[in-house]
Amino acid sequence: MLPYESAGHLGELRSRLRESHVVVRDRHDVVCVPLAQGAEQIGERRVIASTAGDVLLQPRLLEECLRRILTVEWKYLLRREYPVRFVSRLAGKDLVEQALGRGIDRLHVYPEYSLDVRRAGPREYPGVVIGRKARYEIDLPVDVGGSQSRSLQLAGCGVERLARPGARTEAVRALAGVRRSR
Repeated sequence: MLPYESAGHLGELRSRLRESHVVVRDRHDVVCVPLAQGAEQIGERRVIASTAGDVLLQPRLLEECLRRILTVEWKYLLRREYPVRFVSRLAGKDLVEQALGRGIDRLHVYPEYSLDVRRAGPREYPGVVIGRKARYEIDLPVDVGGSQSRSLQLAGCGVERLARPGARTEAVRALAGVRRSR
């Protein structure tokens, strides 16, 4: 534990100790928790307990640990820091590919996850709320018609501009060559 000096000092500590420690601010102190084997102790030693005094610190430490695992160990790029949000682009995770049994050139729909650490959930227990959404991505290059054009040219397929509800789903179906049954 170190005394908090400034935001710049805190940022420098986080940058310097990124590989070995979780660094969080706790009121007027900076807490540096070693995670790596053999990491040096930074500042004064402090025991973090499950008491009321440390209840605000615990979720921040858990969130920093999750962020560290995702970025340092698993090499994910975060889309958002707070709450932690990332997209899984691993092989086999393309939802279009899973739904159709084949991929579509330059069009991908990947799962986007958010991890929100909570002090108390629905049953008053601490935990992590995991959210999952779909992330639509189109690989470049994309041929875009003139500004007066009513459609975008994507890989040789005309797709109506996405201006109304449900248009995104229709665009994916149009690119995939899937017709909607009525």
